Amino acid sequence: LCDDCIWNVNRFINLSKISDYGKGSKYSKQDIDRIAHTMVFEGMLEEISEQAGNGFSADYVHLGRNSDPVMNGQRTFYVDFSRKAPPPPKTPKKAKTDGASNDAASTTRKNQYEKIENSKSK
Repeated sequence: LCDDCIWNVNRFINLSKISDYGKGSKYSKQDIDRIAHTMVFEGMLEEISEQAGNGFSADYVHLGRNSDPVMNGQRTFYVDFSRKAPPPPKTPKKAKTDGASNDAASTTRKNQYEKIENSKSK
């Protein structure tokens, strides 16, 4: 479906007069896209692409052949959303040491530092 559909609707319709306006604001753009595409696949909405005179095409959304039962309350439309998995547990931070490390490079640096300090004190 067209990404600019919402912008075009806002230009031509006074949204403050629509009683249920904003009811889907808790859904992400990806969720709304899934809902709209499912409605097209189920025949509740129909997407029509028309060629304009200047060589561009325009997409329009109309009620589909299966829209009446939903509009009359005879059919309920559901879309399953998978629950987001909880984030993995954070790995515990390593305990801070007093500056001394057990790796070989650190031990070598420490030994070199001690040699320099010993030579200064002589």
